[in-house]
Amino acid sequence: MKKLFFWAIAAVLLSACDLHSSDNGSLDGYWQLAVIDTIGGNSVDVCENKLFWAVQGDLVEMRHLEGIITDPRHLVIHWHFSLTGDQLTLSAPTAYDRTANDSLVTSLNTIRAYGMNSLNEMFKVLKLDRKGMTLESSVLRLHFNRY
Repeated sequence: MKKLFFWAIAAVLLSACDLHSSDNGSLDGYWQLAVIDTIGGNSVDVCENKLFWAVQGDLVEMRHLEGIITDPRHLVIHWHFSLTGDQLTLSAPTAYDRTANDSLVTSLNTIRAYGMNSLNEMFKVLKLDRKGMTLESSVLRLHFNRY
């Protein structure tokens, strides 16, 4: 009787759990935005600004630890993304705010520091490996170091 009870409890517990997996490959992880290049050739080193992208599942979290973003309501931005082949598409940016309701980002000024120039941004993945990532939009090329 004890064995039957144990197996019944185990079956209930295991059936209640969902395992979420990600097919993002090397994209999953924590990335520091290191350099922003314009397609025209200008380059800006942004490592000191401590801008990070965290990627997991179908979300990208953009977070700044210190530096150029001073509005505390917009220190963390969440994006939905899709990765198809070498095409990375980010959409629906939301300003994360624990004290109030999260709000959709409507101003480009809120997201420009992260290398974003559109509220629905598309990048070509030029490089993606264990050490770094390079993304290219129609205007910018973003270079990341895996953190």
